[in-house]
Amino acid sequence: MNHAKYNTDFNADISHSLCPSLVELYEAARKQIEDLAFKPEDREMAQQIAMVMAGMAQLPGDAAVRIGRETLPAYHVQQVYELLKHEHVEEIIRKYRKLTYRVDAVKTYLRTMLYNAVFEAVARLENDVRADLPEFFAE
Repeated sequence: MNHAKYNTDFNADISHSLCPSLVELYEAARKQIEDLAFKPEDREMAQQIAMVMAGMAQLPGDAAVRIGRETLPAYHVQQVYELLKHEHVEEIIRKYRKLTYRVDAVKTYLRTMLYNAVFEAVARLENDVRADLPEFFAE
């Protein structure tokens, strides 16, 4: 594995090794998403999500990663994951719990949800504002 290409914020605190362990990456991801700030009933799911993030961080940058129907280089997904915050993970947990169908490939599904969360956050906020205050956006 080529870990030298790996460079994300949630690994910034790990300076003693070029190849941080999964446990170190997991702890850094937990810190990034502020897992202890989740409601007790959401904390276990948040920690599972942190493990998915850590697994992604451990991949070599040129590894192929399935995100939805696309295959992307791991370094691209890792860069997007750097932007994840507590609020993104709250939304992921909320959406995941609303699912009414069985998810067989949970890790792959969560990877895609994490990736999409960064892109959806701004659009969702704008949509909420427009829905709540339509009189300000009438044409």
